Amino acid sequence: MHIWTPCFPATILCASLVVAGLLQEPYYRGQENLDYRALLLSNQTFDLHDSQRSHNRGDLAATLNIADRSVTGTLPVSLESIAHLHEILEPFFQHSASTLLQEIVLVVPSSLRYTATRRLQQVLALHPASTSPDFTLRTRDFDAETGPAFSLTVTDISTPWLLVMDWDGLKGLGDDTQAMLLSTGHQFLPIGPRGQRTNTTGHSAMASYLKPPFMVSRLLLPGEDGVFRTWQHVGQYFSRCNSLGAGGILLRSASNSSKAPALHALTAPVETILKTQIRFTFMLSSALDLQHLAPLACRLISDGHHLTLLVVTTDIKYNLSPVKRKARFTLGVCKLDFFTLNQFMHRREITSHLGDFDADVVVTLLETELKLNLHFMDYFATDGNVLVRLPVKDLAYCDWMASLSLEEWQSKNKVLHFSCKPTPVPHLDWYKPRLEISVITRDRPHSFKRLLDSLSHAHYFGDRVDLRMNIEQDCDLETLDLAQNYDWAQGSVFLHHRIIHAGLLPAIVESWYPFNNDSYGLLLEDDVEVSPLFYAWAKMTILKYRRAFQNPLVLSPTTDSVPTRYGALTDRSPNLFGISLYQQKHIELRQEGRIPFDAKTHFSALNFAHPSTPYLSQVPCSWGAIYFPEHWRQFHEYLSLRFSETWLTIDNTIVPNVRSNNWLRSWKKFFIELVYLKGYVMLYPNFDDFASLSTNHLELGSHVKVRSREKQEMFDLPLMPLPPLGGNTDLSRLPDGGLPRYRDLPVLNLTASITSLDEVEFIGRARASHLCHLDPPRPSIVQNLICKIVRDSS
Repeated sequence: MHIWTPCFPATILCASLVVAGLLQEPYYRGQENLDYRALLLSNQTFDLHDSQRSHNRGDLAATLNIADRSVTGTLPVSLESIAHLHEILEPFFQHSASTLLQEIVLVVPSSLRYTATRRLQQVLALHPASTSPDFTLRTRDFDAETGPAFSLTVTDISTPWLLVMDWDGLKGLGDDTQAMLLSTGHQFLPIGPRGQRTNTTGHSAMASYLKPPFMVSRLLLPGEDGVFRTWQHVGQYFSRCNSLGAGGILLRSASNSSKAPALHALTAPVETILKTQIRFTFMLSSALDLQHLAPLACRLISDGHHLTLLVVTTDIKYNLSPVKRKARFTLGVCKLDFFTLNQFMHRREITSHLGDFDADVVVTLLETELKLNLHFMDYFATDGNVLVRLPVKDLAYCDWMASLSLEEWQSKNKVLHFSCKPTPVPHLDWYKPRLEISVITRDRPHSFKRLLDSLSHAHYFGDRVDLRMNIEQDCDLETLDLAQNYDWAQGSVFLHHRIIHAGLLPAIVESWYPFNNDSYGLLLEDDVEVSPLFYAWAKMTILKYRRAFQNPLVLSPTTDSVPTRYGALTDRSPNLFGISLYQQKHIELRQEGRIPFDAKTHFSALNFAHPSTPYLSQVPCSWGAIYFPEHWRQFHEYLSLRFSETWLTIDNTIVPNVRSNNWLRSWKKFFIELVYLKGYVMLYPNFDDFASLSTNHLELGSHVKVRSREKQEMFDLPLMPLPPLGGNTDLSRLPDGGLPRYRDLPVLNLTASITSLDEVEFIGRARASHLCHLDPPRPSIVQNLICKIVRDSS
């Protein structure tokens, strides 16, 4: 008899369970045997925190909406089920299922292959016009001793998700349950409507194991074969892979009896049940620090997170004093309890007073940490948690951090490790995304100094930020002297002085190039000024919405071989090319000329629930904006090919009916072309009274010949100020206190008409298809290269 084989080789991490084929067993009422036995375990890894964490961590709060055409289904076929194949496959010809599923693999023994093929052809003939998924037959035989078995390797699955089914497919599930099953996945565990609940009371959605059908991520398993005889064994495997001891997640709450077929709706959605509570430890140096921290701390407490607030004294040289009793700081209705510690105390002394102080996020003061006993820091900064070092001067302005999820705090640059055994997890890097500021200047020393002063007065929350100053060949001596004597405390400074004047287009495009997929470029011309909170906006938006990809968007290979992501996968899109600091006050691309624009008024007229929501626009910003590395590399590639003029001349129209077609010397003209063809968008702020993270003073220069008061008012915006001590920043006044989900952001096209991400991508691809089918005067490799850029999937 074939027995279950434990999958604990030393080199294996539990990353993604790909249940491919399952053994067809005789059906007995109440029996919990697998209906098919073999599961092939992939060699991919998936990062998670230390598996010995507390059960209230919320490791499972990672449900995802499944995208169209991203599911492969596996369906075993037996002699008994083949006669009912049409009935079993019928749900997959419905619209909701046909759009989500890319392929259904029918697993048949070789003795039934001919019969199954004929039967499948008959079923498909009944749906000639259907947009159904692809159907594939795979043969799997078995020996007499072990019984029928089938396995499907991870390389056989081209989609991110696998739908594991029994011989009867989705039979017995209602329409709502089917729709939920096919559209909901989970990063760390299988999820489905049938299984054994871990308890008989309460509202838990945890299961000790699931039974088909269920959805599982492609990223879930060790790297060697694992054979499971029962679904309980599958559940046992998964229970070792997470801190909650769960073998799966129930979409709907089944009776505790495995025999009961009835499904009962959960009293709360999975996202609510599994909401992550983050545990914070703050190490401060005085009660005054706590007063400065109060806006953040009070918001975290009101959101249900757990805080341990410690004031650590560094002026005591010996361990002579115990933990002082709890003290309290009150700010309105918010009450913050804190303890005073001596830095030379031993761990056992601290735990005897405070209990377990294990935390997800540890926040220390940059200045104080330098004075702390190293052993004391080791008590708190353990493997698996996030260590954030904040300067004292930034404490009063970090309330925006309360909106970050645990995933955003962790800001991983690799796929999460989801380990089945207590293997130490490396420190998670809060500092991985790196902003690089690139300033472009020529002969406006007053404007240049104003910009540099605003950068010096901004708050960077302990992050390293490098500065590059790009100075034109014919700059004046005062500008050059300012650059050479500027004191920048946040990171390195690099001066680039051109020896040949080339104009504004190459000055901007060549001012920055990403080092890797964690580097982001903030491009600033010298007539721009930034808010002291601009970096907070940059950091929170990058952590929320940013995703980089293993396959770069450029034609040539890069050194980036590891995908980058911060935060939840559902808030990512390869179509997002950057973050604007500037709040749009006018629309510049309509053919009739610039017209005033107020996003809040625009959204109010459309009855948006939150008119002050940030939004997505196809217009690239040139008055203070952050550009993402893959898209900027792609722009370089596109521009160099476009300038070759071996296919289309520079004055050929790529984007119809926009003013930028007349901007022959502007880099934005060509970036707009790329944005239009690819369906790209940029995130814009939308705060009350046009409060902006940058402003444009519209100085006379290459593109500004007349500086009228009317024009100045159209560009000049009030910069978001710092709040008074104890007050909240304007960043905390975002809708519902934080950034919306990506799919909830409004989308505007190049002329500020409401549209959708699907529509702008469809229009761009249609235009690209038209251009790429034009016959050039002679065969051109450039045409092929440009068309490859605009056609390649993002």
